[in-house]
Amino acid sequence: MLTASIYDNEALELYADYISSAILMTNYAITYQDLDLDWAITFCKNKNILPILGINRIMHPQDMDNVIEFIKKYQNQNVLFYVSDLGILEYAKENNISNLFIYNPETMITNGLDLRLYNDSFNPNAIGMSLEITILDFIHATKDFNGSLFYQIFGTHLMFYSNRKLISLYENKNNTKYPHDSLYLREVTRNDLFPVLENEYGTQIYRSYQICYLKYLSQLNLKYEYIETLYIDKKTMVLILKAIKDFKSDNDLDKAMNIINSLGITIKDGFSLKDSVYQKEELKL
Repeated sequence: MLTASIYDNEALELYADYISSAILMTNYAITYQDLDLDWAITFCKNKNILPILGINRIMHPQDMDNVIEFIKKYQNQNVLFYVSDLGILEYAKENNISNLFIYNPETMITNGLDLRLYNDSFNPNAIGMSLEITILDFIHATKDFNGSLFYQIFGTHLMFYSNRKLISLYENKNNTKYPHDSLYLREVTRNDLFPVLENEYGTQIYRSYQICYLKYLSQLNLKYEYIETLYIDKKTMVLILKAIKDFKSDNDLDKAMNIINSLGITIKDGFSLKDSVYQKEELKL
């Protein structure tokens, strides 16, 4: 199912013709903007789009009561929940509603043994593996896997998330202010600009380019083919979604990539073909 992240009402209306499911980013998501959730759920159902409620930030114990009430409010409305916190999945298991949850712990699941362990223990609707492992490792780890898989195939990749408000700490130290929704970081020795966001839930840093795994799609055996729409303007995103939807129908990779490459966005393989391992230090005796 082609699945896109949705952050506001306009995006949902624009993308509706090209997606099968939508992750509706609520204020329990790592990043959220301005989405009328109840309207969005109704809109999705009218368009035969599966609504998935994003509650994927790290939860503190004091958050759980509110999150559980949120889940109870919507669990009987023919929706799914997209989560990264193991505590929420434990709650779902205890209440026999694990089938309503897509579990994607971001960096936690990196091998086939862990994948099967979490899937067998919780039996979620679908489960995701870390994007920090290579495509070949993912294909190997999911070979003969009997569960359903969730995986990002396009868009900006989250590479760092912390509950600490790093921008605010820097502002306080330097007695200055920055717009928290349009910032980039650059390392001294590199030219890449890394998008960085801060909200009340912490700081997120994204890779400086878009990933695109269309050429591997037939080998990934996914239930949910996720597209992260952050940092791509909506008109461009519509063209990308249309190209990917057409590719799923006609399997014409060259046509799809020609369209996507013409849009002026930066696409890189990143670590999809090479392990993200720094140079090892030599053992000194």
